[in-house]
Amino acid sequence: MEQVRFENHLGEKLSGTLHAPARFSGRGAVLCHCFTCSRNIRLLSDLASALAEAGYMALRFDFSGNGASEGAFTDSTCTKQVLETGAALAYLKARGARGAVLLGHSLGGVAALIAASRNPEVTGLVTVASRLSALTPGRFLAGDARAAFDELGLAPFVSRGRELTLTREFFEDAERYDLRRILAELGRTVLWVTAGADEILQPQFPEGSAAPPGLSLFTIPGADHMLSAPEHRAALVGRVIEWLEQTGQADSAEALLT
Repeated sequence: MEQVRFENHLGEKLSGTLHAPARFSGRGAVLCHCFTCSRNIRLLSDLASALAEAGYMALRFDFSGNGASEGAFTDSTCTKQVLETGAALAYLKARGARGAVLLGHSLGGVAALIAASRNPEVTGLVTVASRLSALTPGRFLAGDARAAFDELGLAPFVSRGRELTLTREFFEDAERYDLRRILAELGRTVLWVTAGADEILQPQFPEGSAAPPGLSLFTIPGADHMLSAPEHRAALVGRVIEWLEQTGQADSAEALLT
């Protein structure tokens, strides 16, 4: 593993961990963390390690205002994270990757979905415990946070031991994106993974016009939002690698050993 730094569109330095494969297939993978997480959650580190074993150059990185990256969390918006995902794709391209798969967890899956629609080098998308519903204050905030937001346009909250604030701009920016339409028009293969016992988000399945050709659904029974149990992360890793092979985006295990 290599600790790396690259800049977003504002010149803020983002921190990442690059998993370089022993035998590089030429393919890349960018992994996007959940809203108040970092690149170091076990779900992403397990996935990145498995992807490197499958021949991918895998990059997991911290969005600005999170982990070891520069920037303020208060400035977070969907658009900013989408642009930062694009910067991660550009970094992999500069390191020799030809095309890349995007993988996103929770709200990182939203950023990955939108980024996939904007970057033609993206060959496939994996979302884990993500959402298709709108990011409105009514859905996202409750109690004191909602009251503060209605009065001041700011929503302070505590997550993972950090005192954080969401702004009105965050929600106004999110309302620009029709996630169901973006998914329906994506034109890439998609693996949509849900956690069967998700305590944060009601498992959401693309249905009807939101379910494009090439969509695969996978549910991990009993898994919580973070896939905390090792067996649930192992199920995810196994399905992702299998899906990549099935869709022609990864060499088979036998080919990598020859």
